[in-house]
Amino acid sequence: MTIDHQNLLAIATALIAGTATYFAWRKRSGASQPRVVVSSLHTYAVKFCGGVERAQVAIDDLGAHNDRRFMLADPQGNFVTQRQNSQLALIASRIDADGALRVSKDGCGEFVWRSDKAQAGGTGTPTMRVRIWGTHVTADDCGDEAANWFSKAIDQECRLVRVGSQFDRPVEKFPVKGAINQVSMADGYPFLLISKESLDMLNSKMESPLPMNRFRPNIVVEGCPAFDEDSWLTVKIGNVTFDNVKPCQRCKMVTINQDTSEMGQEPMKTLRTFRDSTDNKILFGVNLIHHAKGEIR
Repeated sequence: MTIDHQNLLAIATALIAGTATYFAWRKRSGASQPRVVVSSLHTYAVKFCGGVERAQVAIDDLGAHNDRRFMLADPQGNFVTQRQNSQLALIASRIDADGALRVSKDGCGEFVWRSDKAQAGGTGTPTMRVRIWGTHVTADDCGDEAANWFSKAIDQECRLVRVGSQFDRPVEKFPVKGAINQVSMADGYPFLLISKESLDMLNSKMESPLPMNRFRPNIVVEGCPAFDEDSWLTVKIGNVTFDNVKPCQRCKMVTINQDTSEMGQEPMKTLRTFRDSTDNKILFGVNLIHHAKGEIR
């Protein structure tokens, strides 16, 4: 791998799961960087439900493969969030190698959805018009059996929908020239990156430390100063280059304990003391857009 001195790229090499991982970035200030490594990768099959840690993640047009490819919608087509229904946090979700969605929740057992449970592909696929923040998209409806299981699990009428052949969702704000600029059912951007050091600094200011899952990142890195990621222009992991679009604005969802679904005041109370922007936005982590398909690990 070559170093682009003109762009002031700093290179770090780490052994992750026995494989050499190259992490490169360009900082806004142009300063050299310390050693930074990818410490963990995460995907969330169903938006707002539990995720899984992965040793490696394939990158496709919409972001991390199998990340937020399903979500729940109310009868009016609005996306259902943990802010409205914290029971979503208690649903474990993953997509198996054969493409089946596997979910479970204490008291509800396990449910497995496969594409043959609803007519898949072609013009006969049931679809639903749904809203994800300010955008409306056409998603595949996963059928009554899935809707019944999830409606019981969260005690709210809902439908399970997924990214299908008619799904098209360009990045709404701050598209990047030369990037793919498409996103799945994630809030606004394909990736969220946070450094371990940023969480460590937050925890040093709180009475009770919090785990990283409060913030639901896709990429966790370590080896840099706290909040150094705010200043990065680009990030390169393996053969995939990402643009750092903006800091991630946080909401009350980070106050929900992902293991119990209980809501409190932290970490928003503490974040307001040192991560409150001039326009009263609480910032933690950064949103990334990828330039091409590939794989990260």
